[in-house]
Amino acid sequence: MKIIGNLLKLFVIIFCLCHIPAKAQESNNNYRVYAGLLYHFTKYIEWPSQKQQGDFVIGVYGDEEMVVATQNLTRNRFVSNQRIIVKKVVVESDINECHIIFVERKFSHKFKTIQPKMQSQNTLLITESGDFAKKGAGINFVIKQDRLKFEMNKSVIEGAGLRVSNELVKLSILVG
Repeated sequence: MKIIGNLLKLFVIIFCLCHIPAKAQESNNNYRVYAGLLYHFTKYIEWPSQKQQGDFVIGVYGDEEMVVATQNLTRNRFVSNQRIIVKKVVVESDINECHIIFVERKFSHKFKTIQPKMQSQNTLLITESGDFAKKGAGINFVIKQDRLKFEMNKSVIEGAGLRVSNELVKLSILVG
């Protein structure tokens, strides 16, 4: 039964990535899509044991709409036994207890100050701008052939002490 559940989750990710036209980037649906992908990434990445206690924190460096969309989607959901909490990142100290940090395109100027801190904190850094996966983000959303896809820098993810499943690697565009 667990295999069927994992396959269903994987199907949802594939469906989202294959059926989202680039125009979705410009609409409010963008926030729901990204929120859904952030949540589904938690199913295919494993954090070290010291990060598997307390709440599972997703930090959003972005618009209030992205924060609300992620909060709505993750309400009453868990990563293993950890309750998911979503918080808006306002100052750099807000990133300290996060498991995932998502940096929206218009906040990409913060990347250079955030990225060096992520490795030592076992945090997955996800962006949606330029070639940030090559520059140190673990995952970066991109538009390829009018479709939303994601680049993955597996060595950055592993360097942060995280383990990523082969299923997620196969869906990504590997960089780095």
